[in-house]
Amino acid sequence: MKVDVKLHVVDAYDSGGVMVDAIRGARVALDRGVGGQLVSVSAFCFKHPPVQMTYQAAKAAFEEFTSGERER
Repeated sequence: MKVDVKLHVVDAYDSGGVMVDAIRGARVALDRGVGGQLVSVSAFCFKHPPVQMTYQAAKAAFEEFTSGERER
């Protein structure tokens, strides 16, 4: 099976990378069976997350989540 996906964003050019990170975070959550709010992914990728963090804290939380050191 082969799947081709095209991502088109109307926002700034760098927002495509942010969407790829959001998709990657969602896939990690699915693989681990994690449901509900993904606080680290939301804080790193979106403008209005359920929990506000500084950019540095959000990036660190996202990296911890994707590496398996953090649950959400």
